[in-house]
Amino acid sequence: MEIQAAKKKLLELFEAEKNGPAKFEASGLIALPDLAAQIIFELIKKQYYGDLPKKSLRKYVDTNSVASDAVYEQLKRNRNKAETAKSDFCRQFGVSPQPGDGFQSKASGYRYNALQIQQINNYQNLQMVTALDEGRMADSKKISRRRFRSIYKEYDGYVITQLLKMNGPAEETLSAAIDFYDLQIRMNVELTYRIALAMERFHFRDYPSLEASPYILGFFGNQIRLQNRFLLKKNDWLSYVFNERHATDRQDVDGLYALLMGKYEIMKSIPAWEFELEDMANFIRTEYNPFSVFEREKEWTDIRVDLARKVLRSFWIGKD
Repeated sequence: MEIQAAKKKLLELFEAEKNGPAKFEASGLIALPDLAAQIIFELIKKQYYGDLPKKSLRKYVDTNSVASDAVYEQLKRNRNKAETAKSDFCRQFGVSPQPGDGFQSKASGYRYNALQIQQINNYQNLQMVTALDEGRMADSKKISRRRFRSIYKEYDGYVITQLLKMNGPAEETLSAAIDFYDLQIRMNVELTYRIALAMERFHFRDYPSLEASPYILGFFGNQIRLQNRFLLKKNDWLSYVFNERHATDRQDVDGLYALLMGKYEIMKSIPAWEFELEDMANFIRTEYNPFSVFEREKEWTDIRVDLARKVLRSFWIGKD
């Protein structure tokens, strides 16, 4: 199916929903074409992941596709995520853990595709990933301001190498875009900088995690799990937390909940559309480019580093 035809069908579906446009455009959160683009990108990601064959980590080790120390670190991350967040890592990357003891059996139990292995290899040497995952970026005693800037600079360099692939073959475009998207959804690296800027501009000394959480992370609670995956809209939504659009009641938050719930229901109901590779790559280059949120020239003043630590403390240590 052509992507533009899929977009048209989605827009027709939105209009057919009872109170659809008012529901999805509540409080000016999003325009319907942007909602359609978000859904299509997630469908592209799902299709691309699903089309790539999976093998066990042990197979990749045996063929020297991934280093054993990288696998060991990955297994530790899998275990920690499973214990602390009900296998969040597994859900994000489509991993299906199977029983087994020891390195070799665990490496045989987890199954990954080539893009996931590429991410494991890339992230093994990317200090940003390990520093965030271990909660060290938020701690000035563990990482100095100078080191903080250095880690971000290394991360920026990594992103630039991925960005260069966007004008390459379709496979490289999809791989680079999905890799960057996954990194941001999991770790909010770019958004942390944007939040620090907003806090500085509007004189917030502390990060308002309770108010910001729906716009950054989504809604989580008893039998509720609505992750906010709207990468291209989160920067816009910061205005609902930090400036004159800051809400004094729950109207905007309720609108966001309706948006995430509506998107969830729509994605459950639409058919399994299949898109052509080149069509998917062109859509990402022209209509939903995750790299559009990348800030190439970050200015990390001491104040911004300290504000960012407060944000990261909420994300990674659970403290306000």
